[in-house]
Amino acid sequence: MLQHLLFFFLLICVPAWDLIETRRLKASRDPKAKLRSYKLTIAILWVTALLCLAARGTGLFAATLSPAQVRWLPNGEAAKAASLGFLVAVSVGLALPAFMAAYSPKVRDRLLTQFDKIDFFLPRTAEELRWFVLVCLTAGICEEVLYRGFLIAYLAVWPLKAGGLGAILFSSLMFGTAHLYQGVKGIVVTGILGLVMAILFLWTGNLIAPMVFHTLIDLRAWFILRLRPKNAVRAADAEA
Repeated sequence: MLQHLLFFFLLICVPAWDLIETRRLKASRDPKAKLRSYKLTIAILWVTALLCLAARGTGLFAATLSPAQVRWLPNGEAAKAASLGFLVAVSVGLALPAFMAAYSPKVRDRLLTQFDKIDFFLPRTAEELRWFVLVCLTAGICEEVLYRGFLIAYLAVWPLKAGGLGAILFSSLMFGTAHLYQGVKGIVVTGILGLVMAILFLWTGNLIAPMVFHTLIDLRAWFILRLRPKNAVRAADAEA
């Protein structure tokens, strides 16, 4: 019963809450609104992840799909080496511009513009930046427990019996819709990243690699946001 409730929560409640919270943050003039949203997000993710652990035990940290359920996925040492190479290439591709931004105002400004549409959610003050680190760490750990560890096994086996491919695709779609605040483009990109992390989960056999990859992606945003001009941060602190 608990697993069914958790699935319903991820399918319906999370996107609905995302829409409500997005509208509230966009309309709010309260300088503490973001901090409350960060704290609530952290609490919800940890409570839900712990409920998943109570429902399925430590088995959710391991990829338990049978070979027949993932026969479409290339396997063997060559496939794992390719996945590692892909992961390294993507990580370097994401990290290099962020480090360049620390020394190049032009690169910094270009990277910061990618966050304009979701600025209502992103940190500006020093205190918000500190809490945003915890949001990134929490999302990297808990969302992998929810959308890869719990959801893939739930969808593949019961009650839907979606099979390996169906479970991975549907869980990635649900992961994308959990980020409605990022808009259509953000949902698509997040869904693709969810697919990548699901394949990484299956190739490595555990959640460690996708947790690390997910956390680094989120912390990249925090690192870039820290590079906002100091006068903008001070002005935001003064308003708070």
